[in-house]
Amino acid sequence: MYVGLDVHKRYCYYAMVDGRGTEVKKDRFRTTSEELEEFASALPEGSQVAIEASASGSFVYEQLDEQGIEVHLAHPTMVRPFAKQHVKTDKVDAIVLAQLLRMDYLPESYVPGEEMRDLRTPKILARSIEQRDLKPVAPNERTVTPGEKMEFVAERPEKQE
Repeated sequence: MYVGLDVHKRYCYYAMVDGRGTEVKKDRFRTTSEELEEFASALPEGSQVAIEASASGSFVYEQLDEQGIEVHLAHPTMVRPFAKQHVKTDKVDAIVLAQLLRMDYLPESYVPGEEMRDLRTPKILARSIEQRDLKPVAPNERTVTPGEKMEFVAERPEKQE
């Protein structure tokens, strides 16, 4: 089974196609560890998954890879021309990824080894937070302890007159 997975912060959209390119199933699920684990466990034996390289995609790649799923990371710029032939939606992106994977046309991105990914992930997250003017906030504005869940809130700059 070939699976295209269009990953976003809150939801993942997926499409499954068989060896002939017939769409077997499509749906969406929340982008959480629990729902990714449920999704992965429901995949047929030997399934391959294609996702586009992105910050959210890195999280999904790690989760699926840890569960023994064969994951292919697509180069987003090189996939775009294929998706533009249709109306570009999350569902279309998922089916395009699945079909490109099935036909062995998926333009793949370089995936660094696990050790390098572990070094890069904190830097990527920090850059993403900076670009969105977000700051980590612990519940009740107290100091964050290791392992504690944090929320990120937008910090609006003061208007200068």
